[in-house]
Amino acid sequence: MMFDPRVRLSLDVMKRAVVIDQSGPRLLTSDRLSTYYRLPGNGTWHRALIDTGAPLTVIPETVWKPHANVIEWVGCPPGGEPPAWLRSVNGLGGGLFRCDLALVQISFFDDDLRCLSPRPIYAKCAHDGGALPVTLIGLGGLAFENRRLEIEYSAGQAWLSEAEAPMSP
Repeated sequence: MMFDPRVRLSLDVMKRAVVIDQSGPRLLTSDRLSTYYRLPGNGTWHRALIDTGAPLTVIPETVWKPHANVIEWVGCPPGGEPPAWLRSVNGLGGGLFRCDLALVQISFFDDDLRCLSPRPIYAKCAHDGGALPVTLIGLGGLAFENRRLEIEYSAGQAWLSEAEAPMSP
């Protein structure tokens, strides 16, 4: 398979008139970035939203379960327990779901079949019974490590690209 140095993300900018205070409605934008990704084991593509407020990626059970045998499950040392925020996810569709932490190989794709090289990322695999409608790609967990997220609003485009070199502080 050929890998590309960048993939195009889907950028949906929605402008809405919202009443914030007594001065009347104001025009606010609601941006949504999405992409396709694939887990190892088969060629099934999945749609995902990039959630800049999520610390880790959250993968619904319908997506990760068929790949459970190739997922590296991350446990705690004997006698240890991960923090609560790693053991559950809530707010997506109103439910609270138990999660297992995993290291998962993910490849990002776009509509033009460009593909970034696969990378291991830490993700929360939700036990949601099919309730979660979509994967959320969080900013943490290595999903964007040595990658660059670019948004060009004037052109209505967004890209995720491999960084040429690690960014220095």
